Amino acid sequence: MSICFKLHSSARIHSDATSQCLSDHPNSRLLLINSDSIYSFAVNIIDSYNTGAIYLQGTRSSGSNFVDDDGQTITYFRWVPGEPDSSGNYLRTDTGTKLQETSSGTYPYKFICRIYVIF
Repeated sequence: MSICFKLHSSARIHSDATSQCLSDHPNSRLLLINSDSIYSFAVNIIDSYNTGAIYLQGTRSSGSNFVDDDGQTITYFRWVPGEPDSSGNYLRTDTGTKLQETSSGTYPYKFICRIYVIF
């Protein structure tokens, strides 16, 4: 298996970003931040390409719990102070701090797709 990443520089709302990843490849999903190394990778892309905030994989399941696209509880977060608040059901990075925060999903942001290619 190989993992590729694709930055989409055209901003989309969350549902359209998710659909675009699937259109890119059937095994493609929004970037899932689940470790320090993936978080650093995302920050590097944000800084290198001046993307501003980006959408991330994660949907609120209940309270402050978020799940990935496979329904697994996400346990790694780098939250903006005060997050997660109750106003959003999706995840994105904050424009200034690049930390994670919740989002309503209705404002267009850029995004990174993580593509799993099985040989």
